[in-house]
Amino acid sequence: MKPLKMYESTILTDISSHAAHLVVLPSASVMNSEAIALDDLLAELGMRKIAAVRAANLAQALAILLSPAAEGDKVESALVLAASAQVEAEYARSDLQFAEIVAFDPIVPIEQSMLSAGILANLVKASGVTIGAFAGFVAVGPSPLLFVTIPAGMIICGAAKPLAEALESGLREKLQDYLKGKRKKKRGTPPQAKAAESD
Repeated sequence: MKPLKMYESTILTDISSHAAHLVVLPSASVMNSEAIALDDLLAELGMRKIAAVRAANLAQALAILLSPAAEGDKVESALVLAASAQVEAEYARSDLQFAEIVAFDPIVPIEQSMLSAGILANLVKASGVTIGAFAGFVAVGPSPLLFVTIPAGMIICGAAKPLAEALESGLREKLQDYLKGKRKKKRGTPPQAKAAESD
């Protein structure tokens, strides 16, 4: 029997209504550790890719994602622009200050040999140099989220309320199934392959 861990962390400040929620799945806790393509992983978790993001523009994009004033239907297009750094994004100064805390303070629970606090921007930067790693924005239903995969694990970050709603509407169960190695069967699997899988 192996303990399977999933860490959840909520980040608040004492002077604003900002709140971020992070979910971290350490690679060591995943039962089925075989490589999975990003598109398959996103489908498995019910996510749709919006845009990739680099560490250099992470804080600006997080300022949009985590803003209490974010309007649902406009967030995705603003994230695409911020992630690409093509256009200067619009956000309040307090949004950027909070986003910088989330991006640059050691707040991400990362399990290596022991549990430690990692810096989100460094983890996003690491995703750019690791084969199979990804950092970008995804949508789970109407909620855009930051999604990062690195060798140490998987990180999902979003404004507290939308991420909590995504978790309650089925994302938590999908993450737990992923940890347990319960993968969805791919559509169109030939009957012979299905019979071989059940043996």
